[in-house]
Amino acid sequence: MIDALKQLEIAQHVNLHLVKSKKFKTDLISVYYLRPLTMEEATLNALITRMIDRGCEKYPTAQVLNQFLDEHYGMALVSDVLKVGERHQVQIKVQFPRSPIIGEPLMKDGLAILNEMIHRPLLEGGGFNKALFELEKEQLKQEIESKINDKTTYAIDRCLEIMCETEPYRFYGYGDVAFLETVTNEALYAHYLEVINHSKMDIVAIGDFDFDETEGLIKGYFAQPKSSVIEVPEEEIHMPIKEIRTVEETMNIQQGKLVIGYRTYTDRNDPMYYPLQLFGAIFGGMPSSKLFMNLREKESLCYYVGSKLDKLKGLMYVLAGIDFDKYELAKELIDLEFEKMASLLAVVDYPNSFSNFYYNQNMLGDPLDIEQFVERFEAVTKDEIIEAGKRIEKDTIYFLKGGEA
Repeated sequence: MIDALKQLEIAQHVNLHLVKSKKFKTDLISVYYLRPLTMEEATLNALITRMIDRGCEKYPTAQVLNQFLDEHYGMALVSDVLKVGERHQVQIKVQFPRSPIIGEPLMKDGLAILNEMIHRPLLEGGGFNKALFELEKEQLKQEIESKINDKTTYAIDRCLEIMCETEPYRFYGYGDVAFLETVTNEALYAHYLEVINHSKMDIVAIGDFDFDETEGLIKGYFAQPKSSVIEVPEEEIHMPIKEIRTVEETMNIQQGKLVIGYRTYTDRNDPMYYPLQLFGAIFGGMPSSKLFMNLREKESLCYYVGSKLDKLKGLMYVLAGIDFDKYELAKELIDLEFEKMASLLAVVDYPNSFSNFYYNQNMLGDPLDIEQFVERFEAVTKDEIIEAGKRIEKDTIYFLKGGEA
């Protein structure tokens, strides 16, 4: 996967990661700004990425920008935010075909347009272009409000929101509508300046390119030092559970959504970190998991069932789609499978997902290559998986059932 790797600080609080890999037919340059997860940050950061997406001084309209991208072999630009544990990432990326494939180098053009989008957005007066600001603000509002349309995602978010009611993890990655409506153009522009000038910045370049040449090009655009950066605290893992909470809500739906949240009490420095991930996979994280095979295939109890682990925050949840009258039975059988586990014995296919994998592994001090990552799992023993499972405690039970909201 990784043929060669070079990491260096090109300016104060600006780190460059050059990852040489022949696996992909494209080169990808990703710029990451790391921010704390708050309701205000999530809202403002999400709106900033939408402003960046739409144009810049040199390419002020979607038509002009798209023409440039088309002329450069379908070069792609994307900006978005990502909630990772209790951290918020602002991501701006450019992807283009590799030079040997098309016979023309695109690295310089790709970095140039990336620099334009980040450092020279479309401005007007003391803020962003006013018409664009109002348009993107309304579209972000609609996007946040539309999350209720996906009842499965809504149920997961509600469970975790209730479970982490006093923790930053409760905040939605795209922010809050009520706060969004108070955001002014001038306030957003001020926050944009705060993000690009006072955030830890990482640049991850993945592709088959010359290290020295690429390093020189990137330094030419992004080697501006940052005198100070905002502190981004690590996640709080060891939150005590006073009692198991059960919350039921009603909505006009045809299928019940049962979500059970757990705390694992295992952080990334713990010897049980890798055994925990294997526990999660065996319990409900893959098609051959215990939950899937026994509750869905054997008992025909669920339309779908599985579990997911957030290794940064140390949380795990089980999600099941069930008939409303199967609620008690589903809870009972999920508990039974969990008890059995306690005494029982695709990321890398795309440049973008690999870039995020690499950046988050680096951020956490974990192995940077897939091969190293797999080796850690291969060293895990059965007893370690059992031990990791014994630490897990149930926190919150959430059930979204049919009826009038």
